[in-house]
Amino acid sequence: MFFSISVGGLIITANAKPFGQDVGVVSSVIMLSVMLNSLANGIGRVFWGAASDKLGRPKTMFISFGLNAIFLFVLPYVGNNSVLYIGCLMLIMFTWGQLFSLFPPINADVFGATYSASNYGFLYSAKGFASIIGGGLGVYLASSFGWKIVFSCAALLSLYASVMSLVLPRIPKPVKKQQAAPVSDE
Repeated sequence: MFFSISVGGLIITANAKPFGQDVGVVSSVIMLSVMLNSLANGIGRVFWGAASDKLGRPKTMFISFGLNAIFLFVLPYVGNNSVLYIGCLMLIMFTWGQLFSLFPPINADVFGATYSASNYGFLYSAKGFASIIGGGLGVYLASSFGWKIVFSCAALLSLYASVMSLVLPRIPKPVKKQQAAPVSDE
């Protein structure tokens, strides 16, 4: 799920300028958008973190990841309009940044707090793999097949993460094996 939701945001982070240029958005609008993306990303982390306290993490993930999928899918169709370009990119980032406020606590919820830091380090490595897809492969696919396929694939990954957030609560928590007490010869 972490990998799947990371791809779309990293595509935007790496390719907001090339995508904007390809669809005819002027440089000043692209620069404004990049600045506002960071603001939306930060606000999204706080907003979705607070929402998860009220709704629960799986439900919040379902909603935010699902919205992210919609915004990613819509972007290539409306991105040539400067206002919609900025708005859609901000909405993508608003529904992407929450992964950094939702995954650490759900990691502890599912696997326990004992190894939370180690487990999150492993989980966070998915962002590194997603950066390869979001950066390099995203540009290659865009130059070969166009931006619609890139954003559609990212939307499908976000949709997958959204659906999996409904499965996550059904996964049984790991059970720590009890060690048998040493047998005494006495």
